[in-house]
Amino acid sequence: MRRKLLAVLIQPLLALGLCAMEFPLMRDGKAVSQIVVAEGAAPPVQFAARELAKFLARISEGEAPQVSPAKHGSLYNVFIGIAEDRALADAAKISSDTLRSGGFAIRASQDGLYIIGGDPLGALYGAYEILKKHAGIRWIFPGEEGEYFQVRKTISVPEQNILRNPYLQIRNLQLNSVSVRKPYFDTREWQVRNYMTP
Repeated sequence: MRRKLLAVLIQPLLALGLCAMEFPLMRDGKAVSQIVVAEGAAPPVQFAARELAKFLARISEGEAPQVSPAKHGSLYNVFIGIAEDRALADAAKISSDTLRSGGFAIRASQDGLYIIGGDPLGALYGAYEILKKHAGIRWIFPGEEGEYFQVRKTISVPEQNILRNPYLQIRNLQLNSVSVRKPYFDTREWQVRNYMTP
């Protein structure tokens, strides 16, 4: 009887210890995070910050996190950059040798969320990974009407350390023997949001 009671008391404690910590980006529609991008960062990295802020606000029906070149003391900082930025890669504890072009590493801890690309496009893919995996958005077809998500007032990321490199160097889509890269299809953003090469 004592063993059963002890097991009932200890099991929840063990489960708590095995669960990863969660770090909120949005809470009840309010931004509790800030996106940090270095001044003079490459355009895809700056675009990644704007996309992350825009869609966090849209999905939570709230305010967008601010984008700043300096970290904030009281907010959860989301750092977006590339592996060539040695100071950022070292702070994220990410080895640039393991990242290839189009690849990204994501590390979430109490120190912040780091989205580090092997190149600027990889950083953009990493931002979309956060939106897909933790905010639940999907871009099913090009255009705003192709966006699918359910409203989530609170969006968090769990403690994690992942690295993803593309299997294929060129990832593109052909439609009826005509490349969807043509301007009249208006699909460039949709391609990138689905990890295709623009």
